[in-house]
Order: sequence, then structure tokens, then C-alpha cells
Amino acid sequence: MRDPWAEKYQREVYERVDFNDETGCRPATEDGVLLCPRPVVRDGRCILHAPKLTREERAALTESEAREEAQFEAAFAKALLEMVGAQKLLPSGIDFQAVHFTDIAWNQPPWLNVLSGHFVNFTMAVFHRQAIFPRFGKEVWFTKSVFRDHAAFVGFDNGVHFNSAVFEGPAQFSGTHFNGWVNFHDAHFEKSVEFSWPKVHGRIWFKGVDGNSVFADDAKFSRLEVAPSAEVIFEDVSLEKASFLNCNIEPLKFLNVRWCGATRGHGGRMSTRKRLWDEQRIQAQGADPGIRHAIAENYRQLVRSYEARRDFDLAEDFHIGEMEMRRIGAGPQLPRSLGRVEPWLNAYALYRFLSVYGTSYWRALGILICMVLFVSTVFLFTGLAATGPPTIGSSPLLIKYHFPAVTGEPRVGMLEVVRDFGQAFVHTLSVLTFQRERSYRAASAYSQAFEAIASIFLTGQTAMLLLAIRRRFKR
Repeated sequence: MRDPWAEKYQREVYERVDFNDETGCRPATEDGVLLCPRPVVRDGRCILHAPKLTREERAALTESEAREEAQFEAAFAKALLEMVGAQKLLPSGIDFQAVHFTDIAWNQPPWLNVLSGHFVNFTMAVFHRQAIFPRFGKEVWFTKSVFRDHAAFVGFDNGVHFNSAVFEGPAQFSGTHFNGWVNFHDAHFEKSVEFSWPKVHGRIWFKGVDGNSVFADDAKFSRLEVAPSAEVIFEDVSLEKASFLNCNIEPLKFLNVRWCGATRGHGGRMSTRKRLWDEQRIQAQGADPGIRHAIAENYRQLVRSYEARRDFDLAEDFHIGEMEMRRIGAGPQLPRSLGRVEPWLNAYALYRFLSVYGTSYWRALGILICMVLFVSTVFLFTGLAATGPPTIGSSPLLIKYHFPAVTGEPRVGMLEVVRDFGQAFVHTLSVLTFQRERSYRAASAYSQAFEAIASIFLTGQTAMLLLAIRRRFKR
């Protein structure tokens, strides 16, 4: 019956105004303590402000208890209508502050007319059952309201305030029209929330406060329609389980938000980067090409958004995410038994290996060094011939090693191996830098073919390195 959040908000008001007189129905409101004249009927409260039962609590009642509770709820509905009838002519609108609600057909008369034609104040109200609201015609307040069950909203023609509101059950804003100032400052979505096909013509603000991340569970944003003059802001909130599939999120503002984090605490940027929750989900469950394309599009939009704000580190993370989605979808069609290999057989996988999609000049430099050392080693075995006449004490005319060793061939000392490798290393650098004058040349057709192939790979990896450096220092 009693809700912890409602009790917390009430206690904060009592402490703020130093109130300790509970001789009658004294519910807390945002402005202070209401001196309600109605008689106490349950838990020190009147019929309107007394806690009600949730669906689960009501289902657990005995038959006689259920009949008694039904009578109590009927009396509540009658008292609620009387209260609304007395307030209809007031310019301030309808005041439902601190009222505890059971099942109310808000989208049916007479409540439909009440909500569409009046200012409505639900501050610190508690909805113990499902609450499905029609379109509100004027400004409405849900400040510190508690929704213990499923809550759904059709639209708001003016402003709506969900400051510190608590959604203990699933919340749904499907096709909802937002036409004014929409305030989710310090709101709590403890279960899933869905914003699908909403039409935004005002300003929506999600703001976390004092460690409150606003979204504690799945938050689905789908097909957002944001007018050019509208604004959607996420500030100090958690988007670790937020989905933005099929949304244009480039115009949305993300201020100090928490994205889905690392899958491992080590392994470089690929493992520690920030990512979208949708990517995390498809890695665990798989996804069709349409979803991968939508995620890649979201990443591209985030890259542009964060680059415009000059937050280049996060932009790099999201660039990697976009490339990952392309890599996963670009592999050849292989038998099902080879499905794990498929995403690694394409150019994107090679791009990832060589430079982490152009974001790591250290990776590109390391691989270039490995290539140079490998090519230099291979030249020792394919053969290098001196280009000039021999001189006393000069380098050998021919450098060529055999594996396995040729019978009768003299053993080579370590110093000679180091000297020969140095010559091969210098020759590799001359190939890399396109030098015309070289001390050595390829000694055989095999060596010439290898030199031509090596020059292509070395040049390509050098380009990867320069691209990564340019990308980093440009930013």
C-alpha cells in the first residue's frame, strides 16, 4: 500500500517545514503541508489521500476483503468527482496534489473533458494502478508523482512537468505530441520506457541529478520527429541501455551522458570505446542487415554531432562503431558452420587490423615496422646483389641465405648475419621511400617479384600511418 518514494517525498516536506502534527489528514504537497478537512479513513489519511492497493496487492485479498476494498474504491471515485466538480470554475485549474489514485478511465468522460480543458496539477500524486492519459489541453504538473504501474501518455498541447517523477512500472510515450516545455528533471524511469513515433514541437529536457541517471532500464527512442525549432536535450543521464534505432539523432544534444561502456577492461580502444546499446545487443543476439544499417547510421550521426562540438575522442569511438557495423555486414555468404569467420573476410576487417579504422597511428606504425622487418628478412633468402663494383673491405657482392642450409656451404657468423640484415633493412627502406640509387638490387626473378609486391604493401601501410596521424592532429 505505502510506496517508498511517496513516503520519501512526504518526509522531505515534513522536515523542510518542521511539521510533526498528524492529528488529521495532513498530506505533504510541494508547497508545504495540506490541512485537509476530510475525515481520516485509512493510514491517517482521508479517502482521497489514503494509499490504495496495486493490482498485485488487490489480487492477494480474500473474497470478503476484496468486497470491502471495492466499496472503498467506489467511495473514492465519488469523492474524487465531488472534488473536481467544486474546482472546475477555478482559474487555477484542477488540483490533484497528493491524491492516491486507483483505476481511473482518464481517456473516458468525464475525465477526458477535465484533462483537455483545464490546468491540472498532479504534484506528489500516487497512481497505484495503470494510468493511461489522453491529450492534455493545458499545462500539467506531475512533479514528484509516483506511477506504480504502467503509464501511457497521448500528448501535451502545452507544457508538462515530470520533475522528480518516479515511474516504477513501464512507461510509454507512443505517438505522443509534445508541443511545449517538457521537463524530466531528476525523473526516475525504473523500468523500461518507450518513445516511439513522438512528435516534438517544443523542448524536452532529460536531466539527471545527484547520481540519478534517469534511465535505470531499457530506454527506447524510435522514429523521433523533431521540428526544426524544437530541442531534445539529454544531460547527466545514463544512455547505457538506450536504443535510437531509426532516429535522426544528429540534432539531439548529449551533455555529459553515459554511453554503453567497455566490454573488457583491457585490449585497447576496440574494447574500451564507448558504444551504442544496440550494438551490444546484436553482438549477443545477432541482427538482420536492416538493424545493422540503422545502427551504423546512428553512429554516423553521432560522429557529426560530436565533431561539431569538438569532442573528438568520443567522435573517434563512434567512428569505430560505424566501421564495425559495416565490417559485420560486409562479409561473403558462407555456410552456416563458418558464420563466425564471415565478418572477418572483407576489407573493413583488414582496415581494422592495420590501423583500427584510421584511429590509431601507434597500431599503424607498429605494423609498418613489423612489415619492414619481415620484408628485410625475406630479402636475405630471395637474394640481393650489389649494384657497384667490389672494393676492398666492402659489403658482399651477393647476399643470399638458404633454408634449409645447402650441403657444404660455410657457416655464417653472427656479426656477418647482423651486417647482412642491416643491408637488407636499408634496401627495404629504399624501396619504401622510392629511392632510385640503391647499393643492392633484387638478385633473381623471385626477388624482383617479391620487391614489387612488398613495395605495394609498404606504401599502403605508410599511407595508413600518415592518414592516422593526419586524422589525429587535424582534430
